[in-house]
Order: sequence, then C-alpha cells, then structure tokens
Amino acid sequence: METIATVRTNEAARPKSSNKAKTKNTEKPRKKAAPKAQTVLRISPELMARVKYKARQVDVSVNAYIESVLREAVMPRIPRLPQDFEVSPLVKSLSGIIPAPTKEMLEEDPKLAYIIGKGGE
Repeated sequence: METIATVRTNEAARPKSSNKAKTKNTEKPRKKAAPKAQTVLRISPELMARVKYKARQVDVSVNAYIESVLREAVMPRIPRLPQDFEVSPLVKSLSGIIPAPTKEMLEEDPKLAYIIGKGGE
C-alpha cells in the first residue's frame, strides 16, 4: 500500500541543545533563504521511518536531510583537497609545456577550475 508522506518537522518536539543563557550570542546572522519549491512525495512508511532516523542521527530536519541527499545525488562532485596540498615540483615544471585552459574551459568544468585554482596557490 502506498502512503503519501508530507515532510514536516515538529521543531517544538525536537530537543533543544543550545545554552543561550550560559554563553554569549556569537551566532552569525543567517543569510536570507532562497525561495524553495514545495512538493509532496509518495514513499513507503518504512522508508519514511528510516529517513527520520537518519535525519535525527545528523541532527537536522527531515526536509534538510532529504534536500542534502538529493543535492549529493545530482550535483557534480568536486574533489576537496587538503588545505596543506602542494603541487609537486614535477607538475610545476610542466608549466608552459601543457597549454593553460581557457576561461571558457574553466567555466564549463568546475572540477578543472577547482584543481587549477589549488595549483596556483
């Protein structure tokens, strides 16, 4: 049997983990949220239970969890290099031998742009 699940979280029911009375308010002001589309999903109760469980594990709302999972599934993966990443001397020595990518190439390929940007630091 198919169930229609409306994804809503009850913020009042979630445990609060802030110590506002004990600490100074050092939170940065939030950016204005971009408009979002609303949708209704038809998912099984078992799947909904698992989604709620996973959202609780990472301490986010069900909506935020579903959005992050969908974003991860459809967005291009850009490698994250460590902060201390260094380009090897061999690769640096190839500079000028291999033509540099054009601006258009970098705009079309975010992975290439990221890697080229890390090499120039």
